[in-house]
Amino acid sequence: EAYIAAFDRKTGRPLWKTNRDNFRGWSTPVLIRAGGHDELVVNGHAAVCAYDPATGKELWRVKNPSGRGTPTVTPAGGLLFSTNGTRPFLTAIRPGGSGDVTASHVAWQVKRQGRDIPSPIVVGEHVLVVGLRGGILGCYDTKTGKQHWLERLGTNFSASPVAWSGLAFFLNEAGETFVVKPGPKPQVVAKNRIKAPAEATFRASITPLEGQLYFRSTNRLYCVGSAAAGP
Repeated sequence: EAYIAAFDRKTGRPLWKTNRDNFRGWSTPVLIRAGGHDELVVNGHAAVCAYDPATGKELWRVKNPSGRGTPTVTPAGGLLFSTNGTRPFLTAIRPGGSGDVTASHVAWQVKRQGRDIPSPIVVGEHVLVVGLRGGILGCYDTKTGKQHWLERLGTNFSASPVAWSGLAFFLNEAGETFVVKPGPKPQVVAKNRIKAPAEATFRASITPLEGQLYFRSTNRLYCVGSAAAGP
């Protein structure tokens, strides 16, 4: 059973529950502001859908071209960027509207490389997305979808990237972090590896906090940064 539900944060009392026709999906909902009201947007197997967070009513949907809806939708610059599918696409959606807005609210859509797991990341006027298998990283123009470049980082990526100080950080399952400067050409400005046990797998996203970076593997938590940067 696929559904989305809301609960009172103080008491845990159920507020509403809306069934979804997406039978598969692991995406985290994102709360945005569009057209003077709040929308709760979630990726899914059949479509990207928006709901009224007060009532659970579905507001609009954009159909996914090839199923699966694991990555979280990334809002930036008035658009929503979503990836999906074993035949992968990157889609830019204009929020708002009512009902099926696939024909009217898709700003652009391009075919990309690699399967989906990591969510897209936006840095300036560039949206970057890396594939699960093989680590093919693509950089696209946020306004037009023009592909600037593809770069093979290698190995597998499950963690979603993060942006910090104008750079994008991509962590692979082996504990290697690729620091990328978005632009017209690929620039991997740094590559670092955490000294972890051979059996460790890194699938969680990096968390930057107070000048330090936190990493979580299957069995350990790591903090990387200058000791002077701590509290």
